[in-house]
Amino acid sequence: MGADNGKAIDAGRCPLCGRGNGCGSVANAPSGSCWCVSEKFPPTLFELLPEGTRNRACICQACLKAHKAE
Repeated sequence: MGADNGKAIDAGRCPLCGRGNGCGSVANAPSGSCWCVSEKFPPTLFELLPEGTRNRACICQACLKAHKAE
């Protein structure tokens, strides 16, 4: 199948760790109210995403924080 080997992507789970990502879009929050809107995501963090998951599920706050601490 596709680049994700046919596995369904859960938009409510972080593609890096599998924990809930707190995505406002998944929770039907008003546009622009998600926690991620005020965050800066380093481009190197996106390079860690498994193939086929980019732009399909949000990275969680814990993974963002851990990556920034490196």
